[in-house]
Formats: sequence, C-alpha cells, structure tokens
Amino acid sequence: MPRRATTHWRPAWAVTILAALVLAGCTSAHPTAATPPASTSSSSASAPASSSSSAAQSTPGPPPSPFGERGVIEGFYGPPWSEAATLDVLSFMGRHDMNTFVYDPKNDNYSRADWRQPYPAAELGSLGRMAAGAKDAGVQFVYGIDPGMDITYSSQADRSALAAKIAQLRSIGVHAFVLALDDVPAQLDAADQAVYPGGYAQAQVDLANWLWQTERALDPAFSLIMVPTEYHGTTATPYLTELAKLDPAIGVAWTGPGVVEASITAAQAAAFGAIIGRKPLVWLNWPVNDWTTPWSELEGSGPVQPRDLFLGPVQGLDPQLGTAVTGVLANPMLEPHASLIPLASLAAYLQDPSGNGGQGAWAAEIRRLGGSEAQALETFCMAEQPYPTINAQGDYARTSTDPSVDALEQQVLAAYGSVGASALRQTAAQDLADTFKLWQHTAPELAPSKLADASLGAEIAPLCRVLSRDGQDGLDALALLAAPTSGTAQTRLEADIAQLAAQPVNFGGQLLPFLRSAQNAARAGGG
Repeated sequence: MPRRATTHWRPAWAVTILAALVLAGCTSAHPTAATPPASTSSSSASAPASSSSSAAQSTPGPPPSPFGERGVIEGFYGPPWSEAATLDVLSFMGRHDMNTFVYDPKNDNYSRADWRQPYPAAELGSLGRMAAGAKDAGVQFVYGIDPGMDITYSSQADRSALAAKIAQLRSIGVHAFVLALDDVPAQLDAADQAVYPGGYAQAQVDLANWLWQTERALDPAFSLIMVPTEYHGTTATPYLTELAKLDPAIGVAWTGPGVVEASITAAQAAAFGAIIGRKPLVWLNWPVNDWTTPWSELEGSGPVQPRDLFLGPVQGLDPQLGTAVTGVLANPMLEPHASLIPLASLAAYLQDPSGNGGQGAWAAEIRRLGGSEAQALETFCMAEQPYPTINAQGDYARTSTDPSVDALEQQVLAAYGSVGASALRQTAAQDLADTFKLWQHTAPELAPSKLADASLGAEIAPLCRVLSRDGQDGLDALALLAAPTSGTAQTRLEADIAQLAAQPVNFGGQLLPFLRSAQNAARAGGG
C-alpha cells in the first residue's frame, strides 16, 4: 500500500521557520487488537522530596494522548529498510512517545510472495534484534503477514502454514500481528467458492476469526489487526458490512476516505467505524513516497529513486480524530532517516492534536539531524514539502513542493508583462533570485560528512544535486528576462527546459512551467 497512481501531485502552504532556527542557534481511544505499552506522557514530573507541599509544587506532565496506537507501519513497496535503519527509527519513536511499529514491507518475500516459507536463520535473527530494539524503546513490534496473493482461505494446509509462520515469529518474542489483505485479488479460487458463497469478504472474516481464536488459545498475549482488501472509503459496501462479523478484539486498518488522503476527519472515521462495527486504526499513507516511483524500479533489483520526498510537517488531520479511531500509524518513505523529519511533526500531533506543536517538533528534528548545517537542511526541506491532493475523480496527486516560490514566480511574470525588465528590480524578483541561489548552493552544504546524521545526507544526496541544478535553471530564466535579446541566455534556457522536461525527479516547486513562461515572456518583450 498505497496502490499505484499515474497522476502527479505537489502543500497548499509554506512554513517559514528560518528565523526560529537562527534564534535557536541551530543547535542541537482505546486500542483494539494490538495493545501498546503504557504511555509515559501522562506521568508527572517529581518535585523535591524535601518539600512538604511536593504534590502541589510538582509540574504536571502533558495529558495522555487520545490515540492508543501511535507510530509507524513500514508498509511501502520497494527495498525494506535495513536493520540498522529500523533500529534508528525505533529509537526515534521511543523518544517521541510513539508506541507501535508494524513491520510489513511489501518486498519482504517471506512476509508476502513466499509467506509459506520460514525465515532463514540470518533473516530471523535480524527480525529478532529489531523486536528487541523495539522493546528497549518501549515500542510494540508488530509483524505483518500478507498471504492474500495466493492463499486458499479454506485450505487447512495454508492455515497450518500461516500458524507456523506466526509460531516462528513468536519464538523471537513477537506477539502482535497484522493480517494484511490489502492489494490482493478480490476473488476466490474454485475451492473457496464452494465453501464461501458470500464471497471473499466472508472468506477473509472466517480466516481472521480462526486465526484469532487459534493463536489466542496458544498465546494469551497474541493480538491481531486486519488490513482489509477494501481499506478506504466511508460508504457501506457488501464487503465492508461483512467486516462487522470479525471478532470484536480484531482491529481493522483504514487509510481514510481515499488511499492517499490530504485530510481525515473524525466524522469520516466514525462513518467507517459504524460500518465495520468498531473504531478503525488509521493507516496514514503519508509521508510514503513509493507511488512516485515507477513500478519497474520498485520491483527490480537495481537502485530505487523516488520522484519526491515529503519533508513538510503533517497537516489535514482533524483535532478530534482521536475520538473516532484507536490510533494512527504512518506509512513512511523509502528513506528512513529523511522520514524522521515529517514523523516528528506527526508525533507532536498524536500527543496533542489540538495544539500547534507539529511545526516546532519539525524544526527541532531538522536542527537535530542537520547540526551545524541545520539552516541548509531547512532550505532543502522547504523546497521539498509536497502534500497529497485529491481531485474530483478521487485520483491522488501532489501539491507544489514550495507554493511560496510558485507565488513569487507568478508575481514576477505578471509584473514583467506590465513593465518589462524593470520589474526585475522589484522585491519579489530579488526574493526569487535569492531563493534560487539558496537552492544552487544547498548540495555541498548537505554533504553527509557535514550533517549530524550522515545517513540522512546519503539519502537526500541525489535530490540535493537536482535542487542545486534547478536553482541554476531559475537564475537562467531571470537572466533571460533581464536580457531578452541575448542569444546566450536564450540558448541556456532552452537547454535547461529540455533537461528539466526529461528529469525524472519532481523538485523545487513548479519550476518547468516557470521556465517556459519566462521564455515566452522574453519573446513577447514584456511591457
């Protein structure tokens, strides 16, 4: 998850926190199936024991989160995170009061394509160390198994294979599981058709209930969440109505009204919950970026380069959402360390959804990861902060990476059309040129050796190089507007447009339309 899409999207806002970074000196609700460890956020700070009025003088901690499950679900298509990266994310989660991590990468063959096969010793050992790392961080490690591509739901052999896989994971200390039936065929094979006249929803409910009853009898700590095949929407369908027959202790994941959503409200969650007979667990398909990458790359053995990073703070989640769901788990990017920047803002929302701490937590994580180059990292994140959008047909796309830059571009073009090259002496044009210069010089400042988190530097390096080049492209467009008859400027911009049109990475605002508009404006002469 998420399913593939062919449309493209870019947030309808821009966060300006450079001043905050400078001032800071750039230094460093009840759970259903998977019951997370108790939150530490509700405890109060201790007052000095010598004070006779210590209770009155103690400083109360923040109120408990309304979300029982708060965390991350590694549920993307593409290479799974490394063990080291996963341990880094788990440590981050522990620091940010996130309590649930679901391991469900779609390209782990032992959980999906070859789910019947046991893990070899080396891979099992790695999972065991991840589970131990989660425990150390106060995070519940949940394992996702995805048998739906080829399971015969009524087959005793397949059920035995499913139970055997769970037993193997239990041997390394895993007691919480996700039965992931997302993105699988919505029909039954011939053997199941004879057993389940009600269709594949009846088959899936029967399998989940059997699994719950069987495993709970073996392991009192066993818990189960189901990801249904119809995992989004707010309208009752025969499939979703059947889910109400699941055992009440089985959780149900839901991505919101759509697969990738710009916003989710409590009313929408309550509507879905009324259909399935329980509060859903939100599988938030943000900041996941697998869907910006060609399927051939995700399924291949070569390098994967997503076409966007989603580095802005979370937005669009209802402050009252916690009243209608059991929790929120975010599906992150293929880049684990880059994911920490947006996830920090989500963690703040989950702790206090009515507050405005998300942007502060976002800025703080930039400072932590960027170290002495926090300002450069903030520039990079500002330029790469798209957010989901949904069109009237229900297709998802992404907003501009930096709408503030798009606004400046439009101001400059509008002024140029009225007064010509003299418009480039106005503030908007200077601000735009300054932004392009920042882009141009970002890459060397964000070298892995210069960041506090070298792994983050390695993850973003390809897009840093693109942003640097795009900064030069923007300056070339302004140069042509300043000297519209210059043959050299015309030739440079033509080459920039050709290169940008062929560039697979979407980055740095709606730059290509600006270059083309600048070219046309220069030809028209302005004024």
